[in-house]
Amino acid sequence: MLVEIHSVVLPVLSVADECGDSGYSPPIPTAYCDSTGNIEDQNDHTFDPNYNMIRIHTENDMNWKYNGVAYPNAPVGVPIDVQGFVYWDPGHTGDSWHSYSGWELHPLTAWRLSGQVQPPSQPPSNQPGPQCLLCVDTLTTVYFLWLFLFAAMAGIVLSLVFMTVAAKRRLRRTRDEYYGRQIPD
Repeated sequence: MLVEIHSVVLPVLSVADECGDSGYSPPIPTAYCDSTGNIEDQNDHTFDPNYNMIRIHTENDMNWKYNGVAYPNAPVGVPIDVQGFVYWDPGHTGDSWHSYSGWELHPLTAWRLSGQVQPPSQPPSNQPGPQCLLCVDTLTTVYFLWLFLFAAMAGIVLSLVFMTVAAKRRLRRTRDEYYGRQIPD
C-alpha cells in the first residue's frame, strides 16, 4: 500500500547497507546499494522512552537506483514528508536497527522538505543520483488513484450487467429449445 507520512525526521542514513545483487537479470552491479534508516516523529513522545514505537524502517532500494527511478537519498536531521510502500518484513521483528518491528517503507519512493507544495522535479544538483522520473504532485496521484479505482469498479459492474443479460438470453434460448416453444418470463 502506498502511503504518505508528513513531518518526520531521518536521524541517521546508511548509504551502503546492501550492495549489488547477482540474482537479478541483468545482475545489479555492486556500485548500487540500498540506503536505509528509520524515520521518526520527533514531536511524539507518547511512548517515551520506547522510541521504537515512533519509528519505521525505510529503504531506498538498489534495484530502483539501478533502473534510474529512485529518488535521491533523503536529507538527515530535517523535517521531511515521505511516500513509500508499506511492507511487512517478518525477518526483522527482533532487530534493534529495524525498531523491533517488521514494518517498513520499502521502497521509499519520494520525499520532500516538509511544507513544500510539490516535490522537486529533479534531484538537487549537489546530490548524486539519477534524474527523478516518478516525481508527481500528491494530489495528482490521489486523484489518479481514485479515478483508476472508479474506472475499475465501473468496468466490473458493467461487465456483470452485460454477462447477466447475455446469460438470460442463453438461458431463454436453451429453455425454448428444450420445450420447443417460448415460455413467458
